[in-house]
Amino acid sequence: MTRSTPYTDMIAQRKALVADIIERRDELGGEMALEHIDDRFGGYCIVTREKAIDALDAKRPAFATVATYHQGAWGAFAIYANESGLDAALAWSLSATHPAKTQDVLLATLTPLNKAADEALAAYDEWAAAAPSLIAAE
Repeated sequence: MTRSTPYTDMIAQRKALVADIIERRDELGGEMALEHIDDRFGGYCIVTREKAIDALDAKRPAFATVATYHQGAWGAFAIYANESGLDAALAWSLSATHPAKTQDVLLATLTPLNKAADEALAAYDEWAAAAPSLIAAE
C-alpha cells in the first residue's frame, strides 16, 4: 500500500459509477457522454464541462473528471488538460509531496471523451511501461 492508495481506490469506485457510460462513449458521442457523467456526479463544475466541450469541438483530447467539489485540484487538472493538454496540465499540477497529486493519481481522475484523449492517455501508459528500462539504460 502506498500513500496514494486511498486516492486511487476512491477514483476506481467513482469510475465504476460511470462504467456503463464509458463503455457506450463512442455510441453516445463525447458531449452526450460528458452530459451523462456530469448528471451522475451532480454537475460539479461548469468550467470543467465547458473546457471539455471546447476540446471536443476543437478535436483535441477531451476529458471528463471524477472530481467532486471537494477535490478542486483534480477538477483544475481536468480544466488544464482540456485547455492545454496533458503535458502542460501535469507540469502545472504535479506535487512530489502530496499523494493525491502524483502523475498516476492525476491521470486516473480523467475519463477520456474521444479517441484523441484515449491516445493521449495511452502515450503516458506506454512511457510508464518503458520507464524502468529507460532508467536502467542510463
